[in-house]
Amino acid sequence: VAFPEEFFFRGFLQDSIGKNWRAVLLTSLLFALAHLPKALFAGDWISLLSFFPSLIMGWLYMSTNNILPGVIFHFLANLVYQ
Repeated sequence: VAFPEEFFFRGFLQDSIGKNWRAVLLTSLLFALAHLPKALFAGDWISLLSFFPSLIMGWLYMSTNNILPGVIFHFLANLVYQ
């Protein structure tokens, strides 16, 4: 899940919005909202906290212009929280 989510949210969406903190914040908000069904239907309320690691992944992308650091961080975060 890490690669397709990072490809869409950082590689496409954040890149389309801009290379600034506004883009990181907006993309992180949308990323957290995308995890809302998991909270509502599977009872996984911790998934709503995905906003915060998404800020880190957004910063990684903004700093490197490469989704790979975010994919690695995302993969490791999934291992820790799942």
